[in-house]
Amino acid sequence: MAPEVVCSFVTDWSEQTQKPTSMGCCVVTILLAILTSACGAHVGGSQVPDSVQGETDDHAVSLGSVVAILDDAYLPTALALIDSALTHIKVVHFEMHNDAVIDKVVVALKAACARGVDVTVLLEGELDFNSGRVAELTAAGCRARIDSPAKYLHAKLLVVDSRRALLGSSNLSHTSVQQNHESNLRVDEPQVASWFDAYADALWQNDTIVPTLPELEVEGIIPYADGGYPGLLHTLVTQAQNRVWIVSYGMNLSSVDDQVNLLADARARGVDVRVLLERSSWNNGLTELNQRATAALLALGIEAQQEHPDIVTHAKITIVDDQIIVGTNNWGYGGFWGYHEVGVVTSYTKAVTAVADYFLTLWAAAAEYNETR
Repeated sequence: MAPEVVCSFVTDWSEQTQKPTSMGCCVVTILLAILTSACGAHVGGSQVPDSVQGETDDHAVSLGSVVAILDDAYLPTALALIDSALTHIKVVHFEMHNDAVIDKVVVALKAACARGVDVTVLLEGELDFNSGRVAELTAAGCRARIDSPAKYLHAKLLVVDSRRALLGSSNLSHTSVQQNHESNLRVDEPQVASWFDAYADALWQNDTIVPTLPELEVEGIIPYADGGYPGLLHTLVTQAQNRVWIVSYGMNLSSVDDQVNLLADARARGVDVRVLLERSSWNNGLTELNQRATAALLALGIEAQQEHPDIVTHAKITIVDDQIIVGTNNWGYGGFWGYHEVGVVTSYTKAVTAVADYFLTLWAAAAEYNETR
């Protein structure tokens, strides 16, 4: 049976945590840790190497640390952040699905409103069930609305008290938070969290524009949004000396040929370049798109493969030497330039190691599957 996973396929693609519907909706970073004892990653029940395993007590990580939140570790992390809120919560998300698992998030947000926390929630307007969640939250005293149709909202962002932020690939749906391979970061760095807070405020005021925010770099952490990913990618890849490893849910070559050429140039310099893409068990359009990308990458001398179809690989990771980018961007026009997106670049050693180990685990599993097909 085809699993309930992410994506409906259209001209460009995004992702949705349900099978295709009549809507036709289609479809890291781990930040810096200042603590000497802070962990590099927080992973849920997925099978990942011991070196990726990290802090399991969310409240043991104090301000100044950043943790990789991988696979099914997202939901408990999000709930802990919401429960810890004292003044305000900002949610900017692609979806808030109407399932029993995400009910837990809604209940937590309602409870925050009830104790006097200012809660604002902005959701993508193309998904019908988001309107129901908006009505539910509004009735509980939260400020919530769907966005306008002018610009696709693909960000997945939670900010608490301008001090803590959680962002990355996970959508608010039971499939995303329980079943998929997902990559997120939890950052307890107030300047970075405040930067994303300002981004959320700007979208709340006017989601039809690209917010104008000052550039920020704090202790090796660079937050970005809307259209910021390609420039950062270009800078890192053109300087790469050892490795460029990428995980993407999808790659539309017609939209990102310049970036693919950057990968080819890096490979020609002797850099270890690898790309891992989703192979869907039910979405033939996405699988064929990624098959074409895989074939083109291989023709350029780049190692590329699609993963096992039984588990959705929805993570969005770029590893370049000793830096990583984790965010919400897929490799297509929308993900690079068209949509509301968020992410972070960091060089924090523990985070880079954790995400690199995670990549190698996914890569090995994909290789094993492809060898036995």
